[in-house]
Amino acid sequence: MNAHSMSAAAIIVGALVWLSPGTPATRYPQLAMYSWMRGNGAPFVRADGTLDTATIKMQARWDVVVLDPAGAMEHPNVLAMLRGFNPGIRLLAFALAHSSWPTSDSASYPAHYNKAVARTDGWLYGVDGKPYGNANVNLARRDSTGRYVTAEAVADTMAADLIAPNLWDGIFVDVNCLSVDAGGIDYQRAGYRTRAAFDSGFAAGHRVLAARLRSHAPPGFQLVGNCGPHAERDLWNGWMRENWPNQDGGTWTTNMIGMNDDPGYLADDSLYRAPTLMWLSSMPDVDELADTLRAYSGESCRRLRFGLASATLAGGVHTFVWTQKDHLRGFTPSWYDEYSVNAQGHATGDASCKGWLGRPLGGCYQAGVLWRRDFEHGAVLVNPTWQSAATPTYGFARIAGRVCPKINTGAADSIAVLGGQDGLFLWRTPH
Repeated sequence: MNAHSMSAAAIIVGALVWLSPGTPATRYPQLAMYSWMRGNGAPFVRADGTLDTATIKMQARWDVVVLDPAGAMEHPNVLAMLRGFNPGIRLLAFALAHSSWPTSDSASYPAHYNKAVARTDGWLYGVDGKPYGNANVNLARRDSTGRYVTAEAVADTMAADLIAPNLWDGIFVDVNCLSVDAGGIDYQRAGYRTRAAFDSGFAAGHRVLAARLRSHAPPGFQLVGNCGPHAERDLWNGWMRENWPNQDGGTWTTNMIGMNDDPGYLADDSLYRAPTLMWLSSMPDVDELADTLRAYSGESCRRLRFGLASATLAGGVHTFVWTQKDHLRGFTPSWYDEYSVNAQGHATGDASCKGWLGRPLGGCYQAGVLWRRDFEHGAVLVNPTWQSAATPTYGFARIAGRVCPKINTGAADSIAVLGGQDGLFLWRTPH
């Protein structure tokens, strides 16, 4: 764990500077894809068993990609081809901490996970006698000696299938909560006399899982979790803050700067285990009645800018999680202006100039209501309020966009105006 925390903030010329620059060599923005890969290899493997090279190449554009392990176990050549197209890509296996993953393939990772739970009598039930929703695995399960046997078995299974084969750079552990009891758990059947005792036992088992998984992981292997704002920071390399900026019913301020026991995203890089991998994920513009996802609507583009710019204020990655197959996760070919910009300030429409902002020149800082961070080749601005705000931008210009030209006009305005809850990416013009 790094030594500094929120106390590293400093007041400089009346502006709040957050010293959380991430890895100095990293080039921004950092793009992540919370994706999928079925057991038969789809969408990267065709029905006839041949590789869909075009789809694999499209997926390889992102810096960090999460994929289901079942398909990768059967088709490791897909991962090899992803790395061939993008040698710097980081591939994370998708796993669940305390929820079963039904499968008919007895040789798959999900089947091995379910067997580990069953072997330790680790199923969790509600007072109605049914499996407890999406938290039907009892990480609080102990044997007669007090060992958290289900947590250990789950961790060992993840290690055997997702670490030992040396296919992955890390594991993204979803449904990974410190507490799951919403009042309906049969805690006596789970082995506890009171609800409070069960909750304490579940938190302890959760830590056993994380510690055991870490003990199996080689140096540099990244473990990322998701459920709530944070968990054992000494063991995990990062956490996802999803539905940005409203996770846990919060706001941009509570999730970015923090409150109560959550110091916020800006401090995460200095709190989690190095090398850190922090995530922000944004949701798209969706017509729920028509079940239509409007990938490039003005509203989707605003949400994308707001999330990506917020992530770029610190050292994390951002993902836009819409897909026509699953509103929460899945492969999507959507590509936005801000992802790749050439030296003339034009969005390329491909990955040829990804990481175009270059290295950060320091941490982010606040000037008025806006937040800003400067880079070798540009800057990002974030307006967390719901009112429009302006700031001087001498020496910078808006990028010239293809997807959202109404915002990304290419204009070299001396003052940039941002709408409410929006972000803006600028490129540094020649002097």
